[in-house]
Parts: sequence; C-alpha cells; structure tokens
Amino acid sequence: MKTIMIVDDEKRIRDVYRQLIFVMGSSIFEVVEADSVEDATEKMIRQDIDVVLLDIRMPGMNGEVLFEVIKEYNPDIRIIATSVFPVEVQKKILPDADDYYDKSWGPFKFIEKITGNYFNYN
Repeated sequence: MKTIMIVDDEKRIRDVYRQLIFVMGSSIFEVVEADSVEDATEKMIRQDIDVVLLDIRMPGMNGEVLFEVIKEYNPDIRIIATSVFPVEVQKKILPDADDYYDKSWGPFKFIEKITGNYFNYN
C-alpha cells in the first residue's frame, strides 16, 4: 500500500483529494492529511510517506518551507506541488518538485497526476 500525504490548509480541498484517491483505490492508497507545515512534519516523522500533495501557500510557514524539510528528511518522497497558481508560477516557486497540479484542472488531471508514473502496481 502506498501512502499519500495531503498537505493543505483548506479542509474542503483535503476532502476532495481524499475522496478522489479513495475512488482510485482504497486498497492501494492510504491517505494521511495535514493542515499545516508543523502537522505534516510530525506525521512524516511517524509514518512512511510515498507522495506528498503540497499546497504552496498556507498561513504561517508555507509549502516552500515544508518542501525543504521533506527533501532534507527523505529525498525519495515524491512531491506534487498543488496550487491555484498556474504551473509556470509553481515551477518558479518550487523548481525541484516532482510534478505540478493546478487546482483548476479538475479531477481527471488529478487522477492522472496520482497514478501517472508514481506507483508501480506489480
């Protein structure tokens, strides 16, 4: 089972992502949610995480800070930057993220980003 951590300060966004991931395969994916950089850091220490869906802009410490923490802690964790910013802007803010998702793209693109080249089902 692969573990995806959703890091977003908006509960509504976390709920949508969790529901989409559940539809993709509750037996394949475990979902961990965090509403802040501090919350995500604590959960990352306690649990193995494969992929992080990382909101770039959050109150307090933002996604840029957490990105650096994750890469220092475990560079093998894949990070998909998620934002209302266009992808070109996301790439300027987090140029080393593994992938990017514009929240306006909708559920099909989201599913593609999650299932794309991140998981080997064999």
